[in-house]
Amino acid sequence: MIISVRTRRAAVLGDELTATFDVIRTLRASVPGVPSEMPLQAVRCVVEMLRHGGGLMPRALLGGFYTPARAGEILIEVGASVSTAAEIPTCASALGRPLVPGLPIEFARSVETGLLRSALPPGIVVVDRGAFDPVESSPLAFELAAELLAVTLGAMSAGRDVEDVVRAAVEAWP
Repeated sequence: MIISVRTRRAAVLGDELTATFDVIRTLRASVPGVPSEMPLQAVRCVVEMLRHGGGLMPRALLGGFYTPARAGEILIEVGASVSTAAEIPTCASALGRPLVPGLPIEFARSVETGLLRSALPPGIVVVDRGAFDPVESSPLAFELAAELLAVTLGAMSAGRDVEDVVRAAVEAWP
């Protein structure tokens, strides 16, 4: 599914295996979960975002899975990759040219920040897919992609309409 709102675009996929990478470090954090009255299921997805503005096109691709728990906290695990000069764009993109698979630590920290603001029910969120553009990607793009990933996983887990949730998130981007 691709959502376009003015100069902003987002894609939601079930998975993107070309966005897998070798994890060299895992960031872990937790926040209180928001209780849910609805039955929840474990889900996986990949989101990609693109914003046009001021001659730049910030891009980010993230994926992971959410496994619900009955009570407690949201545990967040974000895998980080090495960032090397030999960045070859081999990750498929629904919104443009191929991306470089991986999640360098500066982007992984932004992903953690975006997920910590999420309002998911208790459970665990693991980010194990990522891709970036060596020129166009930014920490803010990954923070927004993390927020988009969280709301998408939450909607999918509860069986809600994903398109409406994604559209609302894209409309709220700065």
